[in-house]
Amino acid sequence: MSVIFKKIVVGALAIVLLAGCSGLNLGTAVALRNLDPIADDIASMTFAIDLPLSLRPVERQTLLVMDATTRGYGERHIRAVLVRNEDFSAAASLSPPAANRTYYLFALDQEDQEAVREFQQWARDLKDSVGDVGGELTINVQSRFCRVGPGNTGQETVSVYVSAPDSPRLNPLLNNVSISQIGKRGSDSIPPCSTG
Repeated sequence: MSVIFKKIVVGALAIVLLAGCSGLNLGTAVALRNLDPIADDIASMTFAIDLPLSLRPVERQTLLVMDATTRGYGERHIRAVLVRNEDFSAAASLSPPAANRTYYLFALDQEDQEAVREFQQWARDLKDSVGDVGGELTINVQSRFCRVGPGNTGQETVSVYVSAPDSPRLNPLLNNVSISQIGKRGSDSIPPCSTG
């Protein structure tokens, strides 16, 4: 695959889950190993987060983050908000949620889809005119959670699913990982959801 950046985080989206204030970087997904971050329609992908009923994503705090740096050709940064999505065709590819769990589906709104596509066009234009510009391209998803009820804070887990750009089917990106095991702070540090 020809890319414009010497070091590129592709092959998958990294997941960064922000439990309270702690950031968690959780690796890659087999389902997206062939993702081309400048050619594939990343803006059309759907994401699902599987959480216990005691937790929920904070409104407008689930983000698709894209960062590109180059040697001498500038840099670009996208912080695109993933909004709640009721894409039932994507949800149909998931098993029903386990007891005391639920799915939250997300997608980019129209404005942020355009921002992501402009980011990709900038990268393609550089590739076509310059070739290898050095630097790095990273893509990750960030989500911040809050607590809506009591839960077994030592046992709470999260799973994340994502659709490939050419398919509505949601594939596992992160499977049943304990929040307490992956963060500097455990799930007991997740703040209560705002009532206002």
